Amino acid sequence: MMQCIILALCVQNPAEILLDEPPVIQQQSYTKQIVVNSIFSIGLGLGAGYFHKRGNDVYDEYLNSTSIALALEKWDEMRRYDVYRNVLAVGSAFFLVRALYFSMKNITSHDTGLAPTIDINYARRTVKFGLTATL
Repeated sequence: MMQCIILALCVQNPAEILLDEPPVIQQQSYTKQIVVNSIFSIGLGLGAGYFHKRGNDVYDEYLNSTSIALALEKWDEMRRYDVYRNVLAVGSAFFLVRALYFSMKNITSHDTGLAPTIDINYARRTVKFGLTATL
């Protein structure tokens, strides 16, 4: 029992014991999660676009088919490409939402209390969206 207490005292920082200061909490950056989820979203979106185009091409071949067997084959192929496209589109939307979530979490993790602003300049007027700090 005594060894456990001594070991616990050795593991803990002596300054924390004497000063009773809480440990410093590191601010976490979510930049890596934002980049990874954005890359996945873009990649899956490109894949969905490819299978959409491929499905449309096969559908055109289906319309121009000369036999029933070829028409059924092209119809099944078109349905398969549509399923691929739908799965990839849902995955792309999922990773886009995750990237936006981590982006908002990255903004709120900093202790500024203010969100970034979007400035739109048109006809010598400025429209600002978000919270701004004034001096």
